[in-house]
Amino acid sequence: MYRVDDSQFQSWAKKVELKLKTGFFDALIEAGLLIKTKTTPYVPLDKGYLEESYEQIIYTLTNLFKMEFGYSVQNNPWSRGYDYSWIQHEKAFQHPKRGTWKYLEKGITSAETEVYNIIEEEFYRIIE
Repeated sequence: MYRVDDSQFQSWAKKVELKLKTGFFDALIEAGLLIKTKTTPYVPLDKGYLEESYEQIIYTLTNLFKMEFGYSVQNNPWSRGYDYSWIQHEKAFQHPKRGTWKYLEKGITSAETEVYNIIEEEFYRIIE
């Protein structure tokens, strides 16, 4: 049976693994902040509860990265025990000051290409 000697590749992969993890973690932070910047103009503005509630959490599980992000407001005079951010996102209310429903969806869509570029640039920077 013919076997390819991949020891050089395995050595390179081990060296670059830590750099990849650190680099992708940084890229996800940057991507999350970009999404915040892109979604903020769409966030309905009344008292500012929603605008100031953006959160992002990044998990690293062995070789997997997971980022959760979004807006969450449950404790303000307008929420009445419900998640105010969900109500504002899912209901087509008239927003007199600023913003629109589906604000997170619209912001993510407008940031999509840039997010992919951030991740791609970080990957190529790391492996060089």
